[in-house]
Amino acid sequence: MSEEKKRRNRELSTRQKKYVEARLEGQSKTDAAITAGYSAKNAGQSGYQVEKAKATAGRMRELMDDVGLTARLLIEKHLIPLLDAKETKFFPWRKVTKHKTEQIIDEREVAALGTQIQALDMAFRLRGDYAPKQIDTEPDVSDEVTVINFGEFPRYNRE
Repeated sequence: MSEEKKRRNRELSTRQKKYVEARLEGQSKTDAAITAGYSAKNAGQSGYQVEKAKATAGRMRELMDDVGLTARLLIEKHLIPLLDAKETKFFPWRKVTKHKTEQIIDEREVAALGTQIQALDMAFRLRGDYAPKQIDTEPDVSDEVTVINFGEFPRYNRE
């Protein structure tokens, strides 16, 4: 294959670039595909295909580094602060005394675990840092199946 043809296979089309930029802004695959100009009818599938295309497959890390989203920046500026993300929870309860009933709302600051997990998952998924899913193609020969033929069962008519 000529060097120019290899380079063209590695370069992103205009729509692919727009798609990647939209994903880096935090849009879902479907929304990013629509933003990039793909048909809304099958936008989710188009997004999936863009991410699996030769031009983008395995290059998300490189593309993120090119726009300044290096692993170091993600970790230092975004992930570390999100590991300490907090949210306020409100707990209403009633206090009943001899003469009156009071409605009290207690509030507590707790760790925002959902935010923390989602941020980590998105960053590592976009960077391609997860191990590929392995599909077990070998049959498990340790499982045995015994078939017992009881013959034909008589049928009873309820009349």
